[in-house]
Amino acid sequence: PTVGIITPFREQQTLLSKMLFSHASGAEFQDRLRLKVMTFDSCQGEERKIIFYSMVATTKDDALNYVFPVDLADAEERVEEKLKVQRLNVGFSRAEEMVWFVISKPIASFKGSIGRVLNHYNNLLLKGDVSADLTDQNSPMEAKVLDWLQKTSFYQKHRDSVEILPQFPIG
Repeated sequence: PTVGIITPFREQQTLLSKMLFSHASGAEFQDRLRLKVMTFDSCQGEERKIIFYSMVATTKDDALNYVFPVDLADAEERVEEKLKVQRLNVGFSRAEEMVWFVISKPIASFKGSIGRVLNHYNNLLLKGDVSADLTDQNSPMEAKVLDWLQKTSFYQKHRDSVEILPQFPIG
């Protein structure tokens, strides 16, 4: 697998990079996993099979709303929020197969758009979702088509009221 770590904060990126790459296995992390530690601003064009999102904030010191939009309503219209929306979209589209969230407080205490994102992923985890395991293994394109469907804006917007049945008898 290839692995990336994405954090909203440069200071955390620097700390994690120092810790990981000065580790005795640091060179192996880079060579075998193509490990890269990025910020939401520096991850454009980078994809990894596995992405760890490090969302560190405390109740007293939560600077995430300075990095991400507080409210998504009309955010594209407000110039100062447009960059934050872009950062959110780019950052959360870097994983190819799996995401892991490293958080420092309960999901319910995250506010703004980042709270919505974390709740969205938490709901997916609780609900479960259609996986490529249900497609015909003799037809590799089925897994790709399923992936394409699940990435459409329509599916993302209506996922709670849409059911994808990857296998059904055709008559």
